Amino acid sequence: MKPEHDRIYELHTLLSELMRKDISTKEGLRDWYVEARRVQDTLTSAGGLGPFVPELIWHYLADADIRAKDSAYREQQDAFVRAFVTLLEKGEVPSEESVRAYATDA
Repeated sequence: MKPEHDRIYELHTLLSELMRKDISTKEGLRDWYVEARRVQDTLTSAGGLGPFVPELIWHYLADADIRAKDSAYREQQDAFVRAFVTLLEKGEVPSEESVRAYATDA
């Protein structure tokens, strides 16, 4: 099993890459979900960080089709995930409350 620091860095990298993907086309959306599945598999693997990740991250990984149609929902989720990824840089998996507080302050 990877050390926690390595798992946090990997999650940071995977989510950062996922946030940069374009979901405006069918192909882009399909590719996004392939990568999102990779993130989910990483989170749920033995020793994965899944149990520590806020519920909104799981929604982000499942809701790209909704974000593509609903700009307000997209903005809300994107802000949360950006804050989550930024806070991962501290070397800890942040709680939902700390992410919300950071996203509000940023």
